[in-house]
Amino acid sequence: MTIEKIIDEENDLTMFVVTGEAIEEEMFGAVDSIYERAPTRRILWDMSGADMSSVTPNQVRTFVDYSVERGKDKIDGLTALVASGDLEFGFARMSGSLTELGGAPYSLNCFRTREEAIAWLLSA
Repeated sequence: MTIEKIIDEENDLTMFVVTGEAIEEEMFGAVDSIYERAPTRRILWDMSGADMSSVTPNQVRTFVDYSVERGKDKIDGLTALVASGDLEFGFARMSGSLTELGGAPYSLNCFRTREEAIAWLLSA
């Protein structure tokens, strides 16, 4: 799995472009990298090139719980998930529900294309 991190300071945006088989440790490391410095207001996870066939719903829950805990001070933040495959999109929607149920102070929305996600992120 590869996770490319792109920071767009002008738009206060951090993008993670994930390709290959999703590996839990690398995903947690990417979340940690958000908070190595003051996080950007907008975060985009582009999972359209990721293979999540070996990911379990319990792993998604654990990852979301970890992300919500790390982002507990990210008030008024926006996170977009891009997933083009049906399995990945289902996990993205599950992540959105769990994020909301976890009381995250940021908004999370799911999209099928990066263009839609960026448009949403930049509209607020």
